[in-house]
Amino acid sequence: QIVKTIVTLAANLGMQVVAEGVETEEQLNQLRALKCQYAQGYYYSRPLDVIEADLFVLNDSQMHKMDVTDLAAVNFAM
Repeated sequence: QIVKTIVTLAANLGMQVVAEGVETEEQLNQLRALKCQYAQGYYYSRPLDVIEADLFVLNDSQMHKMDVTDLAAVNFAM
């Protein structure tokens, strides 16, 4: 209920929410159902240093055939 309230409040205020600490697909699905826009956590990746993070983003963009200008819209998992 707390997460639902926070996501709803943020939406009503025109804000975006980043859910931290997502570790399972079930948690991610619950967040999606609440229309939470962004998530990060071990479900996506372990913590990365700067070089590893750059490679992670570039590899992800290539897998999804995204333009580098679209990277700002990627849900980062750092």
